[in-house]
Amino acid sequence: MNVLLINDTRAELNPGCQATVSELITFVKANGNDVNLNIMAHGESYEIYKTPDLYYTSVKVQLKNLITRIGNKLNFFNKAKDRSKSLNFKTWKHIALNEISEVIKAKIANADLVLVNMEGTIHNNGRGGLALLGLAYYAKSQGKKVAMVNGSYQNMSKKITLEVLSKIEFLSVREVKSYNYLKRSLSQVHLIPDFAFKANINEVFKNIDGIIKDDENKKCLYTVGVLGAFPNQKNGINLDQITQHVNEIKQLGYKPYYLKIENAENAIETYLKDLAVNTISYNSDLKYANIGTLISKFDLLVTGRYHIGIFGLMSKVKTLFLPSNTYKIEGLLKMINREQLLIENDNIISSFNASDKKEQIEIDDLISMESYNNFGEFLRKL
Repeated sequence: MNVLLINDTRAELNPGCQATVSELITFVKANGNDVNLNIMAHGESYEIYKTPDLYYTSVKVQLKNLITRIGNKLNFFNKAKDRSKSLNFKTWKHIALNEISEVIKAKIANADLVLVNMEGTIHNNGRGGLALLGLAYYAKSQGKKVAMVNGSYQNMSKKITLEVLSKIEFLSVREVKSYNYLKRSLSQVHLIPDFAFKANINEVFKNIDGIIKDDENKKCLYTVGVLGAFPNQKNGINLDQITQHVNEIKQLGYKPYYLKIENAENAIETYLKDLAVNTISYNSDLKYANIGTLISKFDLLVTGRYHIGIFGLMSKVKTLFLPSNTYKIEGLLKMINREQLLIENDNIISSFNASDKKEQIEIDDLISMESYNNFGEFLRKL
């Protein structure tokens, strides 16, 4: 069976991307019949959706935006942005059916199954999500079987959602908020935990003693995630808030270390150096296969990154979650009945005191590995 995997995110250093795609590929090969895998990297075909014609703005929204711009000039608002653009369905459909490259069309033509990794992209009519849905839509127009798995789904065009997701052969999301969102309009949606849960993350970390000092102090691994890496977005986390977090971690009696995932966090690393907080970078020595070994060296994990939080739970380390740029963290915690682990009102101390005091969390008690069988059965029947 020829399988085309769309959206291979392993070019990203992010350990969640590495773990998710690696385990997804392993699962497909183990359950499919004589699988021949072809891969499309993250970002392929995204560029064709850059046209401004893809969006239109109603008169009501234009008036709202005018008031916002005037308010900004008069300093009535802080960091107000136009987030009210609506999607032009006809333009999206034309792009999806006519502007995909011949190379990609050939890959789809050669596939028995087009498998879309939805990881982290399909929300708020963003270009990445529109591109993935466009590729699925084109594949269906060519009579191909299509599966879309392992993502969160939020605030997308209802018309595109129904046009694409109601026609594909298999659909699953990784947390319950996305599941409930889609179940309102679709009958066939599966809830399958993130494939990162299936990863072995406890391999030997050769240089760990040079990074973490074994002393008598309790230690906390802290990472703010995309809201800190890109603080100008809605609900972004600025350096003052990071200072507050660090101080609260110290007040709880923990020595903080910062985990940097991407270069966009360089400014945070520099800033924290002045606060005497050491940074651990995700480099060639640290990979998803041994990140559990790293996390296990800590007594507390505070994270705004969804996958790092998953790895914390898998490592049986007390984990608190900061909100992210979508509701994927809230959906994960609701799914595993650990909503009390979400940091409320940006206050780590009060959230720590209100959270589950149990340090050891058995991951098998939180998710059912049998949930993956729905996808495995689908693959075996192809």
